[in-house]
Amino acid sequence: MAALSVIGLSRLNGIVVADSKGLVVDCHAKACQMFQMPRSAMLGVSIGSFMAPSFRTKHTIAFRMCVAEKRPPRDEPIIGEGLRARKIPFPVEVTLADSYEYEGGMMFVAEIRDLSKYEFAAPSNGAST
Repeated sequence: MAALSVIGLSRLNGIVVADSKGLVVDCHAKACQMFQMPRSAMLGVSIGSFMAPSFRTKHTIAFRMCVAEKRPPRDEPIIGEGLRARKIPFPVEVTLADSYEYEGGMMFVAEIRDLSKYEFAAPSNGAST
């Protein structure tokens, strides 16, 4: 499968490949570790199962439009919430790494970064100390 060529894209981020039905057709070990599931439990499952409800709704609308129009979604990162095993939410950054036609359908390769491991600076309120 052509998707296997992009599995090595990142050692730090998770890679998930979904078909035009939104089902996981491939993933690599870092994605399994991130979602705390074995690869066998992820394959064939709807990608929406790995998203918090608030992010799932937005993603589903955009995903359906991309499939219908056979075009890739925007390639800039999207911040949302993923779901680990036992439905534990965690912040993620999702970027489309690749999309291509395969056996008459579209394949979408997403690179997913777990943001729970990063600390972010609080926004400045303009006050000096």
